[in-house]
Amino acid sequence: MGFKFFAYGILAVAAFLFFLYFLGQTEQYKIENVDPFLYVGGFIVVAFIIYMFAKLAKR
Repeated sequence: MGFKFFAYGILAVAAFLFFLYFLGQTEQYKIENVDPFLYVGGFIVVAFIIYMFAKLAKR
């Protein structure tokens, strides 16, 4: 459809951040202050959705 591969790499980074967030929530890997992983991952996903619609609107 015309999306570049770097866009999927950005989504892979967001997925990795979500993975780290949920891993930090477990009892085995109890990490303090994992909220920034969730916020940055959510921002990346929202920015990607806006990018998709902007790219489609340009056509």
